[in-house]
Amino acid sequence: MCVVCCGSSDRFGVCCDVQLLGIFLVIVYVTPVFLPVFVPLSFLYWYTQKYFIRTSRELSRLELVARQPIYGHFNETIDGLTSIRAYRVQDRLIRENEAKLDAHLRSYYPLQAYVLGVLSSSSFWSWIGANPYFRMMPGVV
Repeated sequence: MCVVCCGSSDRFGVCCDVQLLGIFLVIVYVTPVFLPVFVPLSFLYWYTQKYFIRTSRELSRLELVARQPIYGHFNETIDGLTSIRAYRVQDRLIRENEAKLDAHLRSYYPLQAYVLGVLSSSSFWSWIGANPYFRMMPGVV
């Protein structure tokens, strides 16, 4: 709708802002209760967004720091591949690599357990809803 309203891309943002303001004013005019609810919710959204951006940036940094030993070990293995084959220590380096990967992936286990719990719970309730025996009892689901 904004592209039809404004032909050039320079005015695209301004046109969309004006349309958004118009939509907001119509909503406030039709339901005046929306305005007192909107103001605190917008501040809550702004604070949550600010907190999430900081937290996400920090988690990304920690992930990169945690991944460094894996990349370092891999680079050292590639650089010394001829020596590793000459001394026949491939098995030891494979075990070291697996240990570093296990240590790195250990932080994902609680998240995987949570997701698995949510998925199994939702599949259980969908099974309850699809089972004809439980459909006769409306208080179960």
